[in-house]
Amino acid sequence: VVYGAITLTPAPKAVLSIAAGTLFGFWQAIPLVILGAMIGATTAFVLGRALGRDTVEKYVGARIDRVDALLSERGLPAVIAVRLVPVIPFTVINYASGLTGLRRRDYLIGTAIGMLPGIAAYVAIGAYGFELDGRLWIALGALGVLSLAGIVGAWWMKKREIV
Repeated sequence: VVYGAITLTPAPKAVLSIAAGTLFGFWQAIPLVILGAMIGATTAFVLGRALGRDTVEKYVGARIDRVDALLSERGLPAVIAVRLVPVIPFTVINYASGLTGLRRRDYLIGTAIGMLPGIAAYVAIGAYGFELDGRLWIALGALGVLSLAGIVGAWWMKKREIV
């Protein structure tokens, strides 16, 4: 619940996930972080819908039209794609998604699937960071691959004028 509440703010969720991995270990932290992230993501989505475009634009910026176009037209795959990239601000996606024509089902399923690799990597850094063994390097490599894939994907979409 605390994790979910903090995700409603611009606080860095990666730090929370790493802390959860350190405190609870990998296997116990994963479901806790997923639950907390889903609580926060769902709450922000509902708040975005309830507060309306003008209010949320003040908080997340004026790029709502592009986000709306991307998410409304591509639905579930678009949500998974933006969630896979660990450098796209989690809070902005949450609130902005509530302002789009995106179906709630697509948002929830896409969020759960798309954020799992990033959560697992950050939790692993917390759980295994002090051991400096292969599991830590796998987690760091996964974050690197996700970030690189996000950069390449953003470049590709911009080149094709999708975003």
